[in-house]
Amino acid sequence: MSTRSEAEIFEQRAMVVPLRRTALVAVTAGSAAVGLLPYAIFLGELRIPIVFGALIVALPVAAWRLRTSSSLATEQPTSGEMVLAGWSSVPYTAAVSLWGVFAYCLARGVFWLVALLWGVELHLAAQRWAVWTSLGAVALVLVPVLGVATQDLVRLLYPRTAGARSPFFALLAEKRRLGFVLLWTLVAALALGAALWNFPTLLAFATAICLLYSGASLETLGRAGTETAGRHRGLTFLDRLLRAAGYETVLSPRTGRASIDPLITTVDLLARAAGRAWVIELKAERPGKGPVEWNEASRLRNAALVMREVLSADQPEIEVEPLLVLMGRPRGASLDPFLAREAMRVVDLDAAQLMGLGTEPEEGQVRSLVERLGLEYLAAGQPATSRTEDR
Repeated sequence: MSTRSEAEIFEQRAMVVPLRRTALVAVTAGSAAVGLLPYAIFLGELRIPIVFGALIVALPVAAWRLRTSSSLATEQPTSGEMVLAGWSSVPYTAAVSLWGVFAYCLARGVFWLVALLWGVELHLAAQRWAVWTSLGAVALVLVPVLGVATQDLVRLLYPRTAGARSPFFALLAEKRRLGFVLLWTLVAALALGAALWNFPTLLAFATAICLLYSGASLETLGRAGTETAGRHRGLTFLDRLLRAAGYETVLSPRTGRASIDPLITTVDLLARAAGRAWVIELKAERPGKGPVEWNEASRLRNAALVMREVLSADQPEIEVEPLLVLMGRPRGASLDPFLAREAMRVVDLDAAQLMGLGTEPEEGQVRSLVERLGLEYLAAGQPATSRTEDR
C-alpha cells in the first residue's frame, strides 16, 4: 500500500486556518530585498536595480513554492509574527550578498592574474566582467535560496500542531524587551551607515554581518526540532519497511484538532493496517541528548492512547501500539523498570546499518535488514505482550 495523506486518514478536522499566501509572498520578497542590500551597496551604481530585481524575482518564486503548501495550524499569525519571521529569513539572502561579493572579488583576481602574466591592461574590462560574473553567480543561487526561505516561513508561522503558535508569538508578548532590541538595532544601523558611508566595501561587509547575526538569532527560535540526516534516514527506513508490510503510513501525523495534536507531537510515524496501528517515535543521537529515561517512553505511550481514540472513530476495534526506536541513544536506568510494567516495544537501530541504504532503499535491502534487526513482528502483526524479546 502507498503512503496516504493525513487528510485521508484523519477526516474530522477542526478550524484549520488557511495560509495567508499574499502576505507570505510579500514577506519573502521584502526579506529578499533587505538581505541583498549589502550586495547593492557593494556594486554602487546598481543599487536600485538590484533591490527591485530581488523583489521581482522573489514574488513569483514564493508564489510558486506556496502552491503545494498547506496549513494544519488553528491560529493565524499576527502581523508582528509575520514581520519577525521575515526578519528571520533575511540571513538567507544576506548570505547570497556575501556570495556575490566573493564572486566579484574572485573574478577581479582572475583578471588581475591574467594581466600580470601576459602584461595586458584590462582594468575597465575586468571591472565590467567581474560585475557580470558576480550577477550571474547571484542569479544562480537566488531562486533555490528563496524557495527554501519561503518553506521555512510556512514552517515557522504555521506550526503543524493544532493550537500551537509560532516561536515569535512569545517574543511579541515581551513588548519592552522587543522594543529595546529594535531601538538599539536601529541606532546601530544608523551609526554604522554614517561611519562607513564613504567606504562602500566595508559598509557592505558590515551590513551583511549585522543582517546575518540579527536574523539568525531569530531564526534559531524555530530550529529546536531540526531533523538530522541520520534521523531522516532512519524514518525513511521505517516508512519503507511498514509500507512493504502492508501498512498505510503518515509521517508526523496531525489531526488539526487543538485538543489532540499537542498530545501526539512525539509521534514521528503512524502506520495503520486493518485493525492494527503502530505509533512510532525515533530518538536519534544529538548533541546534548543523554540516555532515554522512562518519562520519554511514557509520553509515547500516552500518545498511543490518544491516537487510539482518534482512530477508533473509523475502526472501533483497532489495536494501537507504541514503538520506541533508539538510534545512537542509550537506555537510561529507569527505562527497563518502566517497560517491565508496560506492554511496549523498544528496539535499538544501528545507524551504521542504514548507511548503505541511502534515502530511497530498495525493498530487498529493507527486508534483509529487518531480518537482522529482528523486526519481523511488524509484518507478522504480533502484539507487544513481552519486552524481553527486544533486548
